[in-house]
Amino acid sequence: MRRRRFLSGLPLSMTAPALAAEPKSIVFVPRFMPESLDPIATPSFATRAAAMAIFETLYGVDAALNPMPQMVDHHRMEDDGKAWTLTLRAGLSFHDGTAVTAADCAASLRRWMARDRVGIALAARLDQLRAPDPRTLLLRFKSPVRRLPAMLVKSALSPPVIMPERLAATPPDRPVETPIGGGPFLLSPGSWRPGESFALERFTAYKPRPEEANFTSGRRSVEVDRVVWRLFPDPIQAARDGQADWLEDLPPNQPGEALLESGFATGVRDPVGEYALLRLNTAAGPTANPGLRRAILAMIDQTAVMESVFGAGSDRFKTPVGMFPLASEFYNEAGAERMGAKQSIKSLAAQVKASGHTGEPLILARAADDPVMEAIAKAVNEQLMEIGVTTRDMAVERRSLPAFGRPARDDLPWSAICQSVPCEDQFDLFAATLGGVEEAERLRAKWIDNDDPGTARDLAARAQVAVFTEASFVPLGQWFPKPAWRKSLMGFQSGPFPLFWGVSWRDGGH
Repeated sequence: MRRRRFLSGLPLSMTAPALAAEPKSIVFVPRFMPESLDPIATPSFATRAAAMAIFETLYGVDAALNPMPQMVDHHRMEDDGKAWTLTLRAGLSFHDGTAVTAADCAASLRRWMARDRVGIALAARLDQLRAPDPRTLLLRFKSPVRRLPAMLVKSALSPPVIMPERLAATPPDRPVETPIGGGPFLLSPGSWRPGESFALERFTAYKPRPEEANFTSGRRSVEVDRVVWRLFPDPIQAARDGQADWLEDLPPNQPGEALLESGFATGVRDPVGEYALLRLNTAAGPTANPGLRRAILAMIDQTAVMESVFGAGSDRFKTPVGMFPLASEFYNEAGAERMGAKQSIKSLAAQVKASGHTGEPLILARAADDPVMEAIAKAVNEQLMEIGVTTRDMAVERRSLPAFGRPARDDLPWSAICQSVPCEDQFDLFAATLGGVEEAERLRAKWIDNDDPGTARDLAARAQVAVFTEASFVPLGQWFPKPAWRKSLMGFQSGPFPLFWGVSWRDGGH
């Protein structure tokens, strides 16, 4: 009855079909609600999770983050990587009933390439992009691009989603008004309530791939009729009251034991996780001083930061990390002597003084609506004070912080920001955070154009040295969200963000 009372409180457009189909509905509680469902215009964790249910991409990735064909049926590389032919699967359609064509894909890729870091790198190498027929996409490059499929999946927050050509004409910094994709879910008409709730419905005309599901690759088989996204003041209480079925992430100070008695299971399901970092403003304020930045890099104790948030011995973090996460094949310790609390507090304090730092407070921005980042910011602040660096707190909503990899806003003064990016972006140099370091960006360009494993590892190590020399950001550790879900739900896939296909109720209904 509690669940029915909750659904009765939703807008009429959400309740009428939901009551009839309630046995196959799921109420999902995200970490954050998306500002829009367009991941090109508004890159964020929440937008990505919803967008990957609504839209399709040319390629997906398996659990090991290897690129796999998704909308593409097959591809052909010619002229040593200067020419690629992508052939779409037959029978693909959008939510509005129109057929997916190569022209839609070309327009969508152009929009993505104008906005995304990987897309911009791809566009710089592009000579020609055209669609000679409805199922064929031709790309010709000025120089060999031998890993095109990997580039088309190496952008976690702004995946190159495919939409109708008319929508792809929308300026890339402006969200499309009505998200129409070709994915297994569509936005339920009339359900969008910004910051509050919306519903995804099964797209009955969706044509899944035949292969077994493997993260975002393979068969996307929808087993429920409806997924309702909803925020609650107290998500754990909402779950105990029967109002919520799946919580994306438990706050670090609420491990979830109270939910176990309410028929819930909890645990880390993401083997990749997120990469936490302290972004430093290299253009203005006290952190424009490279000597001060290097002292901060040398001071931060990653393990102490993570233990203060999750507790000693927790399975929710790994440290230390460099520019790459520990599981990355490009993880290395080049330049690591510059970071990681290897000096005494007295020595570090002297280094701050020698840098010429005048004592001007650092404006430490934190997301007051993100429990993990707020706790990390508190731990970082305590370490800064130990070496004589004073700070001034600036609490803002997460959406107000400048996205990493995007220009900072002039109207938001800051010196340092605790942020988190998807670890899959940080696994290699396709999309890795480099903090705007010119030498590292030059090495990235060489890395993209090289496919020799030994040379690639050398370039990655050199890029890490360049980043740590400039100290444009400080790695804080790798951490893992901890979701909670009803034990009667099954079919979850492990991965960096929640996927709704394959999830079903054990008893066939709820």
